[in-house]
Amino acid sequence: MRHDDQQPDSREKALLAVRRELGALPHGWHALHGVRLGGVHIDHLVMGPAGIVALTTKFHPRARVATDGRHMQVNGVGVDHLKHVRIDARRLGGLFSVGPMDQIPVAGGLVFVGLAECHLTGIESDTVVTVAGQLERTMQQLPHQISASEVAALAQTVQRLADC
Repeated sequence: MRHDDQQPDSREKALLAVRRELGALPHGWHALHGVRLGGVHIDHLVMGPAGIVALTTKFHPRARVATDGRHMQVNGVGVDHLKHVRIDARRLGGLFSVGPMDQIPVAGGLVFVGLAECHLTGIESDTVVTVAGQLERTMQQLPHQISASEVAALAQTVQRLADC
């Protein structure tokens, strides 16, 4: 059993903390929470100048997380977090691969809450990995790839398609 499944109250608090942090993103960013889209459950679906980022919240209290970009460990134990967010991002990207949204970049992402230590190196450009408290800065540093009008249209379309 995963540690973040063992403490549901703490996981809920972690989800709320990330939700609050996403709420602080500047104008032009939109976030949906607890989204089901194309058979994928997404903790936080963020749309902004960088495109779409499907964020998964991971609660690992006082843990040490390390990655070389391909493999990730929590307290020295290998986990498949990166693999899963990349699979989900590809599935979501497939939903937007036709019509006017076919050029919208889709990335998977992880936001860790409660860590003691974090060493992130070699993260690929299709994945966002950050920690609570740094989420707003991380999102704003992503390369801007779509215009404000495209973001607004995207947010409306996704809101219509999503089951929140």
